[in-house]
Amino acid sequence: MSLRPGHRLGYIGGHHSADPDQDFSFVPAGNGSLPEDRLSKLCVHFAVTLVDSNCHVYGVDLLPRAPKAVASDSTNGAKRTIEEYGFLFDVITRANGVPPVSGSWDGGGSNLHVNGCMLGLLSSDTMASIPFFKHCSKKPIDTIPCWIYKGILYENEHWVGGNNDSNHVFKRFTHHLCCGVRVVEWGSLVVNLSCLVRGGLSIRALAVEDIQSDADMARRLNCGYLSEDWSCFGTMVAQFAASLLISAWTSSDQFGFEEATSNALMAYYMVLLQTQQSMAKYGKEWEKHFLPSQNVRALLDLAGHAVLAAHFWPHGTPWRPRCRQEAPIERHFGQVKSFSRGTPSLKDGGLRIANDPFKATTGLCNVG
Repeated sequence: MSLRPGHRLGYIGGHHSADPDQDFSFVPAGNGSLPEDRLSKLCVHFAVTLVDSNCHVYGVDLLPRAPKAVASDSTNGAKRTIEEYGFLFDVITRANGVPPVSGSWDGGGSNLHVNGCMLGLLSSDTMASIPFFKHCSKKPIDTIPCWIYKGILYENEHWVGGNNDSNHVFKRFTHHLCCGVRVVEWGSLVVNLSCLVRGGLSIRALAVEDIQSDADMARRLNCGYLSEDWSCFGTMVAQFAASLLISAWTSSDQFGFEEATSNALMAYYMVLLQTQQSMAKYGKEWEKHFLPSQNVRALLDLAGHAVLAAHFWPHGTPWRPRCRQEAPIERHFGQVKSFSRGTPSLKDGGLRIANDPFKATTGLCNVG
């Protein structure tokens, strides 16, 4: 079925807006070129995958964002992203008869409302104005102490969850462990990743030369670089806390349902306790001696998504959390961009469509 029935062939390049008079995302062919200040420089891609496999990724939607100079709350940012999520979830639910099991995203600010909604933190008034989510209710878990997250149930029956992606969370986590603006303390230990260099960690990875590198992030969390020297004890604790959460997501194939849940909860309380201790010891300066509040929140949310999934997981659905992350979508999106050097734009994609329609169609079906 079509996402938006009635749309015909037109130009791509203008930004989208909820206001029809300001919407330039679809300009019928023959209307000439768009003004430069209406061209989109950023597009958000939405894709659908299976919950138990990373083999197939299907691009279903592309949302061109307005430039910051003309953007407003209704055309850009977190509000527009969750509205598009709600629209897509509604289309998929009507097409399949049941809603999607889960969504995934990174830690960008535009995903703030989506992440909060899937954790049951978004206000009911805000949800009431969004397609699909206006039919959802919140269900708390009263048996877990110090727990603010709630499950989201579509029509009080079907649970819908999410994931703010462990790779993105831990790239930031390891960056903060060795950046120059804070000295991270965990309990009575100081975290110092430089001790890993003696075990073979590259200077590139230690210095975070590429903050987007998943491989360097994994190296900084690799206990194989640890030695028995006293200076490694703090790093060992940080790696242990990270491993607990990673076991619930990226490494979930090696852990059972109950093990992953237990590990996620242990990491959750480790982060909470150390945050409390840092606040008690350093007051307003606590972030300089632990992690920035944004990263603390991301770690807690990642554990929250794992525990909510374990609690509300549909009976009979395969349990493979690794397949519900953003990583497979990014790999497929990389394939779409692989034909262009540097930073490709919509213009480059349009030329590819004109020159090679079959490959372009295949590529656009694998957008992440």
